[in-house]
Amino acid sequence: GEQTKNREFFGSFSQQECGLDRDIRLPKAAFQFRTDGPRLRKPPPRIGQETISILQDLGYSMESIKAYQASGVI
Repeated sequence: GEQTKNREFFGSFSQQECGLDRDIRLPKAAFQFRTDGPRLRKPPPRIGQETISILQDLGYSMESIKAYQASGVI
């Protein structure tokens, strides 16, 4: 509604920024400060963009990850 528009509750990223087939709108935090407030700094990661780092954080070796890639699991 009008209140969410006036409070700039949503931010947006262009098709080029987010790598999708369209522009996207994302909610920011539901609060604001008097002189500043929450912002969207970068678009969300693309599908699969962080798969390797997440698997490494979970303890998988690069050898296992490469085997998953070769077999089409990821």
